[in-house]
Amino acid sequence: MLEMITGVFNQTVEQVQSTMAPVMANLAPYKSRGLDVTLQLIPFPDYFSYTSALQNNSMAIGGGILMSSRFYEGKHLTTANTAAIRQMVNVTAGLPGQNTSVVVNITGGGAVANAIPLTGVNPAYRRALLTNIVSRNWDHVTPYADIAEARDDIAFKKGKAQEIFAPSTGLYMNEGNYLDPDYLSNFYEDSLPMLEAIKSKYDPTSLFYCQTCVGSDSWVRQPDGHLCRA
Repeated sequence: MLEMITGVFNQTVEQVQSTMAPVMANLAPYKSRGLDVTLQLIPFPDYFSYTSALQNNSMAIGGGILMSSRFYEGKHLTTANTAAIRQMVNVTAGLPGQNTSVVVNITGGGAVANAIPLTGVNPAYRRALLTNIVSRNWDHVTPYADIAEARDDIAFKKGKAQEIFAPSTGLYMNEGNYLDPDYLSNFYEDSLPMLEAIKSKYDPTSLFYCQTCVGSDSWVRQPDGHLCRA
């Protein structure tokens, strides 16, 4: 069973039902193939009630998580691309015991698709219909060898499978992987030259640094944490 939670703010139940009606109608024919989709609408009087009901839990703290993500355009989600989708999902879905989580965010369309000049957002965000986030998590007693395996699996297997599936896009850096070997193109895409020019103008001595920030490719991080010019 797959569950998806979507928050719609400042609308009535009737308005949301009207919005979802064509979506449910398009999904209805798939019931005969074993895909039964139901819609449950739960109204809340305020934001506090919403977060308390849906996000309040007693999960233990102290574990870790590592994720990778990818924007998918409409061309990636057609029936003609079914074989490629299946190949990608077979890698990203994870194996029993891997504690793999896959979250699909529908982020495209509407005002999102309107390009706004002089912003740092990844241009692929404007073309995308959804964001696919794959992660693995572990608790605080997990051996380091297992954590390293999960880290490499996300960075070089599951993340790479998404990149192979949608090579012309990128990702949202807040849901990216700091070990991504192609982080400059995946995080920034065509906005990179503009951002590099801004970096050069306002931080010519490269005072500010982070591992996947614009300009970080000018430095090499040593095992002890020191930075040396590339």
